[in-house]
Amino acid sequence: MKKLAVVDMMFRWPPDGGARVDLKETVTRLARCYDVRLFAPKVDCIIPRGHIDGPLPFEVETIPFAPKEFTGPILATRFQSVLDRFAPDAVFVADGFQSKPWVAKAVKKYPYLLRFYAYENVCLRYNGLFMCGDRPCYRTGLSGRGLDMVLCTLCGSKTLINDRFSKTKGFSDEFINARAYSLNHWRRTRYMLNNASQIVVYNHLLKSILERFGWHSTVVPGGIDTDCFPKKPFRNPDGVVRLGLVGRITDIYKGFRPAVRALNLLHRRNINAELHLTGEADDIYGTLPGVVFRGWFSRNNLKDFYQSIDICLVPSLWQEPFGLVSIEAMSAGRPVIASDVAGQREIINHLENGYLAPPGSSEAIADAVVWCLDHPETVNRMVEKAELHVRSHFNWDTLVETRYLPLVDSLFYDGNK
Repeated sequence: MKKLAVVDMMFRWPPDGGARVDLKETVTRLARCYDVRLFAPKVDCIIPRGHIDGPLPFEVETIPFAPKEFTGPILATRFQSVLDRFAPDAVFVADGFQSKPWVAKAVKKYPYLLRFYAYENVCLRYNGLFMCGDRPCYRTGLSGRGLDMVLCTLCGSKTLINDRFSKTKGFSDEFINARAYSLNHWRRTRYMLNNASQIVVYNHLLKSILERFGWHSTVVPGGIDTDCFPKKPFRNPDGVVRLGLVGRITDIYKGFRPAVRALNLLHRRNINAELHLTGEADDIYGTLPGVVFRGWFSRNNLKDFYQSIDICLVPSLWQEPFGLVSIEAMSAGRPVIASDVAGQREIINHLENGYLAPPGSSEAIADAVVWCLDHPETVNRMVEKAELHVRSHFNWDTLVETRYLPLVDSLFYDGNK
C-alpha cells in the first residue's frame, strides 16, 4: 500500500473551524486507500497545536517544539528528519499560514500536493484577506516584481500592530517566527508553488490569481456530511423573523456589523425580527435590541441552531474562500442570504438556490429578507434546489472519490518518473 504523509501545521483534535473539519473528512477517507500518517507540531505558543482529545480515525504523529524553537528554519529541519523516517511515497501539504513555505522545504524531495484553505502566503494580511481597509486588493508579491514584493511585505508588516493582530497576538508571532517580514518569504513561496506536483484551491478567484503568474491549480470545494444537518421544512415566518449568523463577532470581516444595521432597518420597516448568533454576548453588542446570543454550539449540535432560525445570513466582507456555513444551512433547509464574494459564488446561484447581496450593504441584506418574506413559494422552491445541490455537489464521499483520489494517485505516478 502506498504511503501518504499529511503535514498540517494547525492540527488539533477534535477539529474546530472549516479548514480542520475539511482536513478531518478528507484524510479519514484517504486513509481507507493509502497508508496515511498525519504529522503535526505539538506546541503551546502562538496557536495551540497538536493537542488531541479523543480517538482518531487515522494515524497521527506529533512533533514537540519548545515555544522558542517554533521558527521556520528549525521547523523545516525537524519535519524533514521525521518525514524521512516515515519515507512516504507522496505528501499532502495542508494548512500552515505563513509557515507553509518552510513545510515545502522539508518535503522538497517528495512529490507533494499543496492545498490552500484560504489565501495564506498569497496575501500577508492575517491568513490572506485581499483587503486594503474596506476595499479588495489583489496585489501580491507572488508576481516576483520588486515593487509588489516590497508593498505587500510592508502591508503585511503593518498588520502586526493592526487591531486584528492586537486582539489575537498569535498571528503576529506566527508572522515573525516564519520570517514573513522578509522579501525572502515571496521567494520561498514561489519555490513552494514551483515544486508542487498538484495545487488545490477552494475557488476560481485564487485559481485565476495563480494562473496569472503561471501556476496551474485545481478547484476542489469543501464538503459536508449531510446526515449531520438534516432538513427541517422551511416555514414563512408569521411572527418573529429569526435571522441566524454563525461565527465570531470579533472578526469584523464576518460582517456582523452590517447584519446588525440590517436588523435596525427591518425594525424601522415594522418587521419584527431578531438576529440570533452563535457565541457569547459582550458589553456592547449584547445590549442591542433584537440581538440574541445563543452560546457556542459544538459541531454535533450545530444543526439545532440552523433548525431554530428562519433565514441564515452570511454577510462576509472579505472574499471568503468557501462557504461552509452556507452549505450547512442549505442542507438543513434554510434559505441563505450571503455576500456576493468568491467562496459564496462557488455555491450559490442568485435566486435559484440562494440570495447574493453586495458585501457590506445593510440595505441589500434588509431588502433580501423582505424579498424572502414576500415570496414564500419561490423561497420554498429555492430551498429545495439548494438541498439537492448540496447533496449532489458537496458530499464528502463523492468529493474524495472523484476529486482527491485522482490527484493523490497522480502524485505516486509523479514520484516514479
